[in-house]
Order: sequence, then C-alpha cells, then structure tokens
Amino acid sequence: MLNMIIERILRKMEKTTGVSSDYARDINRGSTKAFYRFMRFMPMAHHRTAAPKEASCVAAIATIIQQDCGPCLQVVVTIGLHNGVDASIIKEAIRGDQDGLGPALSLVHRYATNIGQGNPAPESEIQAIRDLWGQAGLVDIAFAVSASPVFPTLKKALGHAAICLPLDVDGERVIPHAIAA
Repeated sequence: MLNMIIERILRKMEKTTGVSSDYARDINRGSTKAFYRFMRFMPMAHHRTAAPKEASCVAAIATIIQQDCGPCLQVVVTIGLHNGVDASIIKEAIRGDQDGLGPALSLVHRYATNIGQGNPAPESEIQAIRDLWGQAGLVDIAFAVSASPVFPTLKKALGHAAICLPLDVDGERVIPHAIAA
C-alpha cells in the first residue's frame, strides 16, 4: 500500500516535470526511511517568501548549470515555467546573458554562479540582494542556490547521471551556456 502511494507521488512528479524519477525509486527501494527524509528536503528546495519567483528561478538555474545541464536543469526550467516565470527570463539565465536579465536578476545570476563554482559570494552582492528583498529574500535566494545542486549530486551518486542536452523552454530548444561555449 505504502509503495503504491509513493509510486503515485513519483508518477505525478514525472508528469509535472517531464523527467524520470527513477533515482527516487532507487532511494525508496534501498530505504523507505531514506526516501521520506529525501521528501522532507523538498520544501527547502521550493521555499520562497520574499524574493520574486524570477529571482529564485534564476538562482536555481545559475547554480545547477554548474553541475548539470540535462534532466535536473530541465526540471528547474519546467517548474519555473509552471510557476509563471517568463520563458525569456529562463532562456537568458540558461544562456548566461547578464545583459538580457536586467540589473536585479543579473545580480542574482552572478551571486549564484559564484557560489555554484565554489566561491564565496562577495559581501557587496549579499548586501545588494538584502537591499532588494530584505533578509528573507536573501534566505530565499540562498535556499535556491543551496538546494539546487543536491539533485544532480544525488543522481550522480546513485548512477543516474545524464549528458547535457538542449533544453525545452516553452517549446524552444535552448543550449545551456555551459555547452554552447
């Protein structure tokens, strides 16, 4: 019975994202307790109270693209579109086009890219994000940056790594700047 409920949850995730959840099935097969702990992580990955949805999405894209430019990135794109983020913003974030993002989202992209590359965020960027959306907004962006790499790292560790692929952004194929260069 419990496994049927879990399977329904995973199928719904697959339908929403368009990406296989086989890695989560593997977690559940190995340990249902581990699966529940993983599912309790999800609220952090989707937490946002003060920063705009566009900023959280750009932060997640800029961070995750450092580790994955395939299915995990596609999930971020699909969820961003589902949450109402304009496709043009998502495309600019994927392409790494700072000019096309505008000042606030460009700031978030630089901040997230720095952290995604293993560098500390400059205090000036931290303060600029705080000035835009307050401490709660900084936490929102920090959560997006921190949570994003968990998924590709976990998938790689479980043997579910995938190659970089062109992404589908609202029906248009977009090449991530990580593989376009």
